[in-house]
Amino acid sequence: CAQAQHELWGVLGVADVQLMIERGRDDCVRMRELMWKYRDLPMDLADAALVRVAEREHIRRVFTIDRRDFEIYRPYRLGRFEILL
Repeated sequence: CAQAQHELWGVLGVADVQLMIERGRDDCVRMRELMWKYRDLPMDLADAALVRVAEREHIRRVFTIDRRDFEIYRPYRLGRFEILL
């Protein structure tokens, strides 16, 4: 899985892929760091994007059915997520 994640970032670096993130705020860099940090789960791109947006917007409360992973993720300076469901 770590190899697949590495290859995904290679594609994102050269392809015209539009993501719902802000490149000017270094979101891609942080998402890549998060995916590396949680590579043993592994963390997918969607989760990395959600965690990054939560960090940037200071959001601790999330609605997800992916309780297992989101109980593990720790957004920078926010501590644990408060999971609604």
